[in-house]
Amino acid sequence: MPSIGFVCPDKEKILFGDCFKKCRMGRRCATLAYLRLVAYDREWKGVTPSMAGNGPRLEYLKKTKPYYIDPDDRVFAALGTGVHGKLALHAYNDNVLAEEPLSDGEAKGTPDCLEPDEEITE
Repeated sequence: MPSIGFVCPDKEKILFGDCFKKCRMGRRCATLAYLRLVAYDREWKGVTPSMAGNGPRLEYLKKTKPYYIDPDDRVFAALGTGVHGKLALHAYNDNVLAEEPLSDGEAKGTPDCLEPDEEITE
């Protein structure tokens, strides 16, 4: 199950839809655009590098139990989403490979940015 709501600054919980309609505290803790961005959970298609750092127990619980998130804890996720989007804008410019999908059957991944003179070693 994905995240279902936010933990507000006063530690009370609110479902995403209710928060988007009206802030229960009277004044938003963040912009509505930011809150919508960090509320998004992408569809699970396997372990990503970001997930791998969390450990299997946390990832299992996040996929099987509903949970609430603190918007402030998603700052780096939002930043990462923005960086990937900006890198994709530069795909194939100056012979740079950006956000090119990789696949070896089941495993999938994307390098962020590869310059023609860079090497990738295992």
